[in-house]
Amino acid sequence: MERTALKVFGIFLIMVGLFLIITSLLQFIPASPLSGGVVVLIGPLPLSFGFGPYGLQMLVVALSLALFMMAILFILFAWSRRSVQWS
Repeated sequence: MERTALKVFGIFLIMVGLFLIITSLLQFIPASPLSGGVVVLIGPLPLSFGFGPYGLQMLVVALSLALFMMAILFILFAWSRRSVQWS
């Protein structure tokens, strides 16, 4: 039951993130030219792209978020591995 709750919480966080991204893009499209940063993780290799007048800043934000998510996943996998070894 605990894993199901974590899965639901993860899906909820993904939906909230998508909602925030879409609302922020819709809010600023008419006021300024479009900018963005994209990070695609293929295995251990990150492919990153930035476009628009603020592309470099958006790229830095996207890379920092990707590193933050990878650190959280590493911590969670290490924690789950430790809990499995104890039982």
